Amino acid sequence: MILQVTKSLGRAILQVVFALLLVMLVALALYVTLGRQLTPMVGNYQQALEQRLSQMLDASVTFGSIDGEWEGFGPRFLIQDLTINPRNGDESATLVLDQISVAPDIPASVRQLRPVLGHTTLHQLDLALHEQSNGRWSLAGLTTTGAGAVSPAQILDWLKSLALLELEQTRVAFHHLSGQVTRFNDTHLQIQSLQGRHVVSLTAYQEGIETPLHAQGELTGDTLEQLQGELYLAFPGTDYSEFLHAVQPADIDINELSLDGELWLTLQQGALAGLHWRGRADLGVERSVATRVENLTVGWLHLQHDADAERWRLDIEDMAFDFGNRRWPLGGLTADYTVGQQATAHIDVVELGVASRLLVALAPEGVLRDEIEQFNPRGQVRDLRIAAALEGDALKTAAVTTNLNAAAISAHRGAPAFWGVDGYAELAFDADQRLLDGFVEVDSDDVMVHLPGLFNDQWAYHRLNGRMGFHADWRSDLNIRLASGVIVVESDDLEARAQFATDIQNGEDRLINLELMVGALSADVSRKSLYLPTAPGAPQSAQGILRWVNDAVVGGRAGGSGLIFRGQVQSGAETAARTLQMFYKVSDGTLKFDPDWPAIEALDGIVTIDNGDVDITASAGSSLGIDFNSSVASVRASPEGGSWLTVSGTGRGSAQQGLRYLQSTPVTQGVGQYLSSWQADGDTDFSLALNIPLYVDNARPQVDLAFAFADNRILMPEYDLDVGNISGRLVYNSVDGLQSQDMTATLLGNVVDVEVQADGMEGEPEGTRVGVTGEVSVDALSNWPGMPALVSTLLREAQGTSAYRAEVTLPVPGSSATEQRHPRLQINSDLRGIGFALPAPFAKVDDASQAFNLTLDFMPQSLGLNMSLQDVMQMNLSLREGNLHNGLVYFGANADGLRVRRLNEAAPGVSVLGTIPEFNFQNWSQAFSRLVTTGSSNAAMTSGFDPGVTGTAELMIGRLTVFDEVFEQVSVQMAQNDSTWTLGLSSDAIAGSIQLPESAAQPWQVNLEHLHLSRSIGGATEDELAALDSEAGTPPVTGAELDLQELPTVEYILPRNDPLSELDPRDFPNIQLAIDELTLAGSPFGKWQFLMQSDAQGAEFTDLIVNARGLRIGTEEEPATFRWRYDGDGHDSELTGILAASDLASVLSAYGYAPSIQSESARFDSRLYWRGSPAYFSALGLNGEIDLEVNNGRFQQRAGVANSALRLISIINFDAILRRLRFSEDITGSGLAYDEIRGKVVLEDGLLSIEDRLQIIGPSSLFQIAGEVDLAAETIDGDLYITLPVSDNIPWLSGLAALNNLINWQVAVGVFLFDQIFGDQVDDLTSAHYTLDGPWESVEPRLNQVFTGGGN
Repeated sequence: MILQVTKSLGRAILQVVFALLLVMLVALALYVTLGRQLTPMVGNYQQALEQRLSQMLDASVTFGSIDGEWEGFGPRFLIQDLTINPRNGDESATLVLDQISVAPDIPASVRQLRPVLGHTTLHQLDLALHEQSNGRWSLAGLTTTGAGAVSPAQILDWLKSLALLELEQTRVAFHHLSGQVTRFNDTHLQIQSLQGRHVVSLTAYQEGIETPLHAQGELTGDTLEQLQGELYLAFPGTDYSEFLHAVQPADIDINELSLDGELWLTLQQGALAGLHWRGRADLGVERSVATRVENLTVGWLHLQHDADAERWRLDIEDMAFDFGNRRWPLGGLTADYTVGQQATAHIDVVELGVASRLLVALAPEGVLRDEIEQFNPRGQVRDLRIAAALEGDALKTAAVTTNLNAAAISAHRGAPAFWGVDGYAELAFDADQRLLDGFVEVDSDDVMVHLPGLFNDQWAYHRLNGRMGFHADWRSDLNIRLASGVIVVESDDLEARAQFATDIQNGEDRLINLELMVGALSADVSRKSLYLPTAPGAPQSAQGILRWVNDAVVGGRAGGSGLIFRGQVQSGAETAARTLQMFYKVSDGTLKFDPDWPAIEALDGIVTIDNGDVDITASAGSSLGIDFNSSVASVRASPEGGSWLTVSGTGRGSAQQGLRYLQSTPVTQGVGQYLSSWQADGDTDFSLALNIPLYVDNARPQVDLAFAFADNRILMPEYDLDVGNISGRLVYNSVDGLQSQDMTATLLGNVVDVEVQADGMEGEPEGTRVGVTGEVSVDALSNWPGMPALVSTLLREAQGTSAYRAEVTLPVPGSSATEQRHPRLQINSDLRGIGFALPAPFAKVDDASQAFNLTLDFMPQSLGLNMSLQDVMQMNLSLREGNLHNGLVYFGANADGLRVRRLNEAAPGVSVLGTIPEFNFQNWSQAFSRLVTTGSSNAAMTSGFDPGVTGTAELMIGRLTVFDEVFEQVSVQMAQNDSTWTLGLSSDAIAGSIQLPESAAQPWQVNLEHLHLSRSIGGATEDELAALDSEAGTPPVTGAELDLQELPTVEYILPRNDPLSELDPRDFPNIQLAIDELTLAGSPFGKWQFLMQSDAQGAEFTDLIVNARGLRIGTEEEPATFRWRYDGDGHDSELTGILAASDLASVLSAYGYAPSIQSESARFDSRLYWRGSPAYFSALGLNGEIDLEVNNGRFQQRAGVANSALRLISIINFDAILRRLRFSEDITGSGLAYDEIRGKVVLEDGLLSIEDRLQIIGPSSLFQIAGEVDLAAETIDGDLYITLPVSDNIPWLSGLAALNNLINWQVAVGVFLFDQIFGDQVDDLTSAHYTLDGPWESVEPRLNQVFTGGGN
């Protein structure tokens, strides 16, 4: 039965199901049919849809077109050109969608009883989102005016209405408030929400970034509280801070956030349950200053949240980052936090410098930030563990433990500064009791400590070991106590133990109390300044003493030394509120008790300091080599303020050490520099007593010092002085200064008395004076190397011994008490006992007195020479490197005590002024020759002036003697034009200028307007020559007829001695001479000029041009040359040049000869030489040849043509002409006319040979002479050829008479007639040949023959 019931029930159910299926099938068919019919008709409702969407979106919505089609069991709508414009008309915010495909999910819509879009696709969408001032974003085309913020629940509801949403090739632009735009050019987004499961996938390429931003997530839940699942984001490494500018955690602005890594998020029940990050980041934030954290790397970061237990746990591994120029070390972090109960943290390593700087940069203003900034912690803490108990949000207790590595803090609130601390620290905090306790155990190498309240310098140690406790109580005001146990410190210069305690009390009665104890087992005294409390917080009453100790105790080793300080060190603390005791046991130390006095070295003693009192006891020591038997020093406070240092001691050392000690003390008052090069021999005893003020106003040191000398010796190199056998005492006290007592010495070979005097410390010091009184010989004085070469050379012309007084003055540099600025040596003597062998005006006999003063000023760059010789001269000169530089030389007498000086002593150059009554050039030349040949030490006499020296001279010489020539009242001027010196001479006898050469290769330029010599070349004066002329009679005037017998005899005898034989022409200076007017013994000798140059063979006179009494030697075109040779034994002279004249009659008459021949021009081309100087001239010694040519003249000779031709010998007799330069007697005569005279003569040792024939060519006659003339014997041996007209009356009569025995008178008559008829055509037949033989004064031409070819 049951089976039947079951079968019946099954058939009923099956029938119902089939009926339902049928109904459903009919309904489905109806649904599909209606859908297919109605879907394409959706375009008819476009306007209605636009209006509906415009109302929903509060914007203007338009379609380009909307089409529908049936696809499967549902419709699909395709919308083209969808445009959304905002109501405000902002066209830039228009949203345009090219194509939208929408397919509703009919089953999901039925199940959820609301429209659900099954598949929505948007292609090539351009979206522009604009950030609003309130931080919200608006999509272009839509407005959010008046709308509330979109909540996460609303977003979830929208996602549930989209079964599948796809955005393909979408471009999104985010417009930030800052004006920056972030663009994603290629974005793909897919959102799928189905049956409570939500899947999101995003890939977006940001403009300029190759790697995309990628996000994936899968969540479940229909409500926000039910959501759970995981999200994954991959960041490509770009800056996202523009999206976070509105996010300000703790009022910190985020300026940069660059992420490059991966992030996983886990959600449970709509809350964050876990976070995991791996990657790197750069973070830039700012509160008061910009702060940038770079290269933040995290191996992994994991954050867990237990919502049930309200517990958070954070684990980080391998985290590191860069901040500033420091790197946070790689390490991990673990933190556990239970809300309202406890918090713990464990950090592998913390870089304190980075952490403190980050806290100062990011923490809000307040006490914490200020304290961190002032303490400035640095270094590292490792294995940092923090445990805190919480009561709600309040801290109840806390404990911190850590290890320190190279930790450091700055000094603050009385706490010392530390660097390089290694150790262990613990800290306990009780908020209820308001107490903080802790300690630090230190065991460090290379550590530094600084107590700025007491010490200015840091203490550096290579080892420090100890424990320091810390206690802070702020139940009322903050009170801090720092206390240490025994601290062991070791360094290269110190091994010590120390202990300190500091109490810091804040509030109205703020104070800092310090107790410091230091014991030094071993210490380097030179490093004591590190441990002298001289900082502003140290006892001020002891600062002066401590500064003195620092400067005075220079070096050594100190053992068993210590320091104890107790008292208040806060600003404004009273001096009486602190005490200081120090003691040093010094060995091998150095005590520089005063900066102006030499230090005591190798010191063994004890130094004690009790606040302001110092005592030093030395058992041994030395100073600059002087051994101190004992010495004591002490410092005591003065009632007037400051302190007094007392030092006393005795010792013994060498004189050289004593000299060095004296040089190094204030005793020498600034002149110690002059003693630096002095050398001393022997031993000296020494005693010293000092009382020196330290910081006492208007107080002066009190000094007593004494040296005892016995047979000592001192060398003064800068003065080249050797002072021996010094005996006596030198004593000094600060009132009377330095003085000598019974001091004698040996100087320059004689015993002298020595007086030494120097100023004390009272008043402005002038310097030190050393006086010497005794005798000195001229030889010793001239041989003294310190004597200037100029003076030393002059002294070599003196001899004898005289008393003198010398004084050396050593001034204090920079002193205003005296005008003297340089060391000075003064020598005064009356020169009695000394004679001078110099010519006048310096000549002196040894028994005469003549005041002599010499002053030498030793200046850095020059030597000042001031010398005076009574009634003779004064000189004020400056010498540089031994050469004359500038100054004044004055000749003549002056009033007693009057010093002649230049108006401007600093002016360059040398001025020479005054009057010299007598000056003998020859005597001074000989003296000068002696001076320059006395030795090499006198090289200064011949070295000349400094090349850069300038100057002038104005002298009046009363009587100037040059050899035997005397010039009266000669004014001498010397001046410099550029680099040339010119000497001017002016008197009745001489006037002109002499220009000194600029170099040895240049000649002297001598240009004389006139030179009047009182003697002739022969030595006769003008009066003697006048007497000779009166005896010889007055010479006839030119043109008078002279008888041959009236001519005087010509002298050819050589002078007895060569007047110039002693001269060496090789030593002549080079001279360019020009004399406009030369007068010898009153006789004018015209104008002379030549260039004289000397060489190894003698002297050569070139460019020789003479115009004397009508006779010209040389011309501008053809100047003559004269050579004067000398080989050391004999002289030779040579003249080459042209002698010329116009009228020989006037020349002969001017030279005292008879004007026996007249001419229009005459030329004698001469090449002559002779043995001897130019003055040793005679026709008898002449050698050479003369080409002569005389034109258009007349012989003045009544005796006839033959004798006139013969007398032509007088023309070529140069001995006679030059003898007339020595004023021989006159010659007279008259004679025959001629057109030309020419020929060549050769002279050899007194023989004159006429080469070929000497021709005298007249208008109608020809005379030719051949043969030799013996000038010594005054004879002639030659031939005279005469060609004359027959009518001439003279020679033919003699010829006919002579030949009467050869031809008859008829022939003679025929000849006469033939001559009258044929004239000149038969000259050759009208010639005569005469023989000339015998003395030329009485020779008679002897006719040899006629009708000879005389024309040849």
